[in-house]
Amino acid sequence: MAESASSRFARLLTSLHIPEEHITEATAQVSAEEQAHAIEKWQMRAPDALECLQRVVVSSASKMGETLSEHIIRSFEVSMMSLSQDTFDGEEWAAAFDALAEHSMANFNTLHKYSTDISQTPFPYPVLLEELRPLLKRDFDVSPDDLTLSAAFFIHYGQSHNTILRRHRDNSHITVNVCLKVDSLQGSEIRFLRRSSETAPPVGESVLVEVPAGTALVHWGDQEHETLPWQAGDRWTAILWFKLREA
Repeated sequence: MAESASSRFARLLTSLHIPEEHITEATAQVSAEEQAHAIEKWQMRAPDALECLQRVVVSSASKMGETLSEHIIRSFEVSMMSLSQDTFDGEEWAAAFDALAEHSMANFNTLHKYSTDISQTPFPYPVLLEELRPLLKRDFDVSPDDLTLSAAFFIHYGQSHNTILRRHRDNSHITVNVCLKVDSLQGSEIRFLRRSSETAPPVGESVLVEVPAGTALVHWGDQEHETLPWQAGDRWTAILWFKLREA
């Protein structure tokens, strides 16, 4: 007897180390047509197989879909964490950095059409790192005490600002991308390519990440990534590059 599509879909999720309770819910909520499409991409070893799977599970519009997408993202050694509102007021900093950018003549980061150096501002870098301490230890085996800020810049994605970012690596050991504010944003997702890893799943070479306002996204500096074309709305982001502190 041929294996059913739902069984193959469940097996695909199992290979990604998704918790069993989420697999059961996913096979029940995702349509047979969407399951078959994700399986086909996976069997073809398509580079965007995981991006396709993300779209399928997130389209279920459930907490389960969000959780599955987080598992897929973490398989790329990319981590996200919602920040405490006590750490900073994202909208306030977005406005402050926009005002600073208006008076800044220099383009701080040549990868972006518009960027502003914020390393000398009173942005709460130490407080932010301390809040990220558990994540940094768990996913990157590093402590905030081991890191020193090497660069910090502000990027505004929008019609009259930055609309795309080509594929690149950062000049950092760890990069922290803080989404300060989002307003009706469409497009502009961040695409990460897989780092070489013996434990990584064998197919699906890229993953898409949407960073909600008030969230820190953390990744290795040497990991290739790009920002997809902007379509509408705005996003205000602080990019922090950290290097290992010299002994």
